[in-house]
Amino acid sequence: MDLMRVFGPHVLENLQSIINSPTDTNVVTMAVNDINNFRCCNVLPDCDVLWEASADDAGVSDKVPIEAPREDACAGIGCTNAPNCVAKGDN
Repeated sequence: MDLMRVFGPHVLENLQSIINSPTDTNVVTMAVNDINNFRCCNVLPDCDVLWEASADDAGVSDKVPIEAPREDACAGIGCTNAPNCVAKGDN
């Protein structure tokens, strides 16, 4: 549910902004930053929830990574106030 709620405004609309103004560095920079924030603070943490649940279901959560790998771009992004799923069963 989290991904469906935020994918349009944070990915599709940003990509359209880049298409509409490819030479405007401010527009492109803001769009890329928002996409990275969305990816690092929403998509990957949501994947963590899914990966952990799958590993738990398979009985291997103590044997496999239960976090999605983070891109280098995520290292400098603070996600403290990002709305995301924090536990299995959250919508």
